[in-house]
Amino acid sequence: MRLTILSAIIFLSLPFQSLSETYSCAYMLGNEPAISSYKRIGNTFKELTFKNSTPYDIIFEDDIIVAFFSVYSTIRKPTAYLVIIDKNLNSFSSGGQRIRGEMDTIKGSCQKLN
Repeated sequence: MRLTILSAIIFLSLPFQSLSETYSCAYMLGNEPAISSYKRIGNTFKELTFKNSTPYDIIFEDDIIVAFFSVYSTIRKPTAYLVIIDKNLNSFSSGGQRIRGEMDTIKGSCQKLN
């Protein structure tokens, strides 16, 4: 019983900031400025920019970067998509690969909102 109480106290005292973070990332799409926002939900990130986006699985994270990945399929364009955020430099890069057609790699700056 004491071990359970002690475990609960230790668990509740741990910081939970990494469980609820949102990044807002700005970049240029052609000649137009654009923003993508990503919110951590458990072990995934959800792109807030698109209502029905597929969740991204976190594939790597340390104190410097977080990388997340998603694969989704439509009838014409199955796509694998990767986002890498550098927490120290407040920058990001993202891009994808399709079987049919190419996708641009985008780069820009990111701000952690919470």
